[in-house]
This record gives sequence, C-alpha cells and structure tokens, in this order.
Amino acid sequence: MELWKIVVAHHPLYTGGNRADGYDTKAIRNSLNRYYINIKLTFTFLDMNITCNTLFPKKGK
Repeated sequence: MELWKIVVAHHPLYTGGNRADGYDTKAIRNSLNRYYINIKLTFTFLDMNITCNTLFPKKGK
C-alpha cells in the first residue's frame, strides 16, 4: 500500500490577481512545483477564502 503525501497550504501554487506575475510568486511556484513532482504529491488542501466557513450551523447565531 502506497502512502499518501498531503500538503496543506494557504495560497494556491497557481494564482491570479496582482501577485500572479511577481518574482516571488514565480520563484516559489517553480521550486514547489519541482518538489511536488519529485515526491509524487497525492493531494493538496488549499484555503484562500477570506470569509469564515463552517460545515455546521453555529448555535445561537
């Protein structure tokens, strides 16, 4: 059985907006992309939503 390799990150590897073409974004993207391919990454959890999300209703709110 092969183990899963999971990454949890705040920013996606590929993004739009004013940071999409920045030097830092491209450098990190290139570095992480090679690393992810090398380790045969299985899954990535990303969250860049600026709002509060929940799976269940909050009681009393």
